[in-house]
Amino acid sequence: MSEIIIERVEHFKRLLIDNTYTMQDIIEEFLVFGTPYIYIGQEGVYYNLKKQVADFFNVNQRNIFITGSSKLGFSIAPSKLWRPIDGDPEKDSDIDIVIISDKVFDYYWKSILDYNEKTIMPSKNNQKHAEFLDYFFKGWLRPDKFPYRYEGADEWFEFFRKISYKKEFGGRKVAAAIYREEYFFNKYNTQNLNGIRTILRGEGD
Repeated sequence: MSEIIIERVEHFKRLLIDNTYTMQDIIEEFLVFGTPYIYIGQEGVYYNLKKQVADFFNVNQRNIFITGSSKLGFSIAPSKLWRPIDGDPEKDSDIDIVIISDKVFDYYWKSILDYNEKTIMPSKNNQKHAEFLDYFFKGWLRPDKFPYRYEGADEWFEFFRKISYKKEFGGRKVAAAIYREEYFFNKYNTQNLNGIRTILRGEGD
């Protein structure tokens, strides 16, 4: 792990256990605000990536940002906690894009509802369908959980295949999820960060 990422991890840990910092402060400062770690000094690259995604979803760029280890320089996912992003881009973390837009969310909601009404879901897909509904209930959409053979998934995956692993964006896979509102994004991340805060405070006892 590079010294820069070590410093970033330690700074993140200090603020996460600091009682003067709210979870909303942490989310805003670390997960939303500023240039992602992988694009520091390459703000034009970040702009162009966001523009392509914005054009595809027909949404304002202000509704789009990068989160996860590409944003932080390290992972806060429970299974990969503190893992640095340093390494081979093709084998390292994805560029995880978040789109927060009720317009885009509702478009897919209506499209999937129309699809579901005219399609008999096969029994082998029940688990995947249940997982899709679980995420949907929490206010976000993940394309890998789309219902079986939903035609809108093909267009989605084709677009992200075209922009993934391109040198102009850093040679990493690009993936995305849609949250209907900022509330749902904050809710998901607050739960995760509270879990990490509990671990860190336990280590300090």
